[in-house]
Amino acid sequence: MLNKLRDILNTYTDEELNKNDIVYSREACYLHGEYRIYKCPSEISFNELALICDEGNLCFGSSGNKSFLRVNED
Repeated sequence: MLNKLRDILNTYTDEELNKNDIVYSREACYLHGEYRIYKCPSEISFNELALICDEGNLCFGSSGNKSFLRVNED
């Protein structure tokens, strides 16, 4: 997991990390997607973050916290 975080942070320059408010990665799994959140403003709620990650299509629900989200999919 630490190597994956390094890869993500090496992919983005400091300028890009500062320019983007939310930085996350997604891993496709069986019937769900897993999102690791690297950067997120504190004023965004968990539900708002789940909607952002699932691009507004949160039909089947989500679980987790603001560091790691699991979004159920069809």
